[in-house]
Amino acid sequence: LAAAVLAEWILADHLDVRVGLQLHKIIWPDKKRGI
Repeated sequence: LAAAVLAEWILADHLDVRVGLQLHKIIWPDKKRGI
């Protein structure tokens, strides 16, 4: 499910919810993390 689709559903249905996206995974999706 794309974040944009989820946002459209929330706005269309006037839902009182919060969406906490992990922006680092959106900005750098293929970057390997860890020590």
